[in-house]
Amino acid sequence: MRLAWIARNQLVVQEASNPPRTVESQFAENARRKSAQTAQRNAWKTQNTGALFMGMGARDVNQLAVEVPCHLTGLTCQPSGELVYSLELQDVSGVFEVSRDGKDEKRLYHGTVGGLRDLSRHPQASIAAAVTSNVRAGTSHVSLVGLDGEGVTVLTEGDAVERNPRWVPGQPRALVYESAGVGRTPDGAFAGLGPSSIVQLDAKTGELTTLAEAPGFDLCQPRVAADGTLYFVRRPWLGENKPPSLADFFLGVLLIPVRLVMAIAAFFNFFSLRYSGKPLLGGRNARADEADIRRMMLWGNMAQAQQQALANVTAEELKAVRAPPEWVLVRRAKGGADEVIAKAVAAWDLLPDGSVLFSDGVDISTRTPDGRVTTIASDTGIRALVALPE
Repeated sequence: MRLAWIARNQLVVQEASNPPRTVESQFAENARRKSAQTAQRNAWKTQNTGALFMGMGARDVNQLAVEVPCHLTGLTCQPSGELVYSLELQDVSGVFEVSRDGKDEKRLYHGTVGGLRDLSRHPQASIAAAVTSNVRAGTSHVSLVGLDGEGVTVLTEGDAVERNPRWVPGQPRALVYESAGVGRTPDGAFAGLGPSSIVQLDAKTGELTTLAEAPGFDLCQPRVAADGTLYFVRRPWLGENKPPSLADFFLGVLLIPVRLVMAIAAFFNFFSLRYSGKPLLGGRNARADEADIRRMMLWGNMAQAQQQALANVTAEELKAVRAPPEWVLVRRAKGGADEVIAKAVAAWDLLPDGSVLFSDGVDISTRTPDGRVTTIASDTGIRALVALPE
């Protein structure tokens, strides 16, 4: 089996029984080289008397040589089996095709469109479905990316965050994707997201049909099989704010003195950590707490924040970052009930024979239609996964 995944902001490919290999982005490497050359040309401004002439202190010496931030944002493949991926590099996005041996890279799209991610290559036409983001508004919408120079066309609109569009087999213009409504404060600021539901879009007419929704749950990463069976990941919605009960209210009043003492202790504990590096209070260390914060961010929606937060996490910490068991892969046949076929699913893909390829963030496994589960690969921090044609 050929498969590819994104882990720790790296693109990894595995073929048959061969060990996994990392595919380096030639475009990102060229950008870094140009940045280094620019820093070298401007080095006179930051060194010796040049630095004094330009009014730059010692802390500014290496500012021009900072590495260009690059974030892998999408993964799909050509019908012939070549890997296709997207990345964001400073203020531009690009889509690239990689040859089977990983030595050649072809640029399919390059532009300044914001937040291009979640690629899905059309099975026949030279286009890919994706989402593009409006960072200021806090929204993202389903778009089409021309892979032969036609640019980007936004298909949807509204105050929503849309993710993971996928083409529907047998319906060349139909897409399924997840959509969550955006909550706003009275002054229009972003306040949060509602539960995500599964929506089908006719790209020609613009008609929308809700295929699945569940109060209190996010329904994510949808796929439709050739026989019309709907698959999706169901996970608890974290944005629900339940009003406190009367018992909770009285318990909160009773605990005010305790919480006040804890707040004062935490205040002095912060200063101790800040200036001596040692906590006043016992218990878990700062490294463990930091790992928990990063664990929460790993399974969030902001890929760039994830990568920045995980930059210094150790390999052993990442091995413990698995999707929770409540993140389940659900199969819903036409007119049938929901059936949970896998637990702790962070990323997954559907194979033509009805098998599924899925990962909990560390292990990559296959599940055959008869229910046999086999682990075929392992990594750390896996957040995107695709099966490649042989």
